Amino acid sequence: IAKRMNDAGDYFPIWATCLGFELMTYLEANSTEHRTDCSSSNQALPLNFKS
Repeated sequence: IAKRMNDAGDYFPIWATCLGFELMTYLEANSTEHRTDCSSSNQALPLNFKS
């Protein structure tokens, strides 16, 4: 629902914490491995979903 509404230009916030956030990104990546190793600390970045 959230992705469809956001794609249509309607604001629909989502919330996930820890493993829930990992699950959301995994599902958005069509169940393929999408994570990469990196080192970062105390850095806030936007999450951009691509279809």
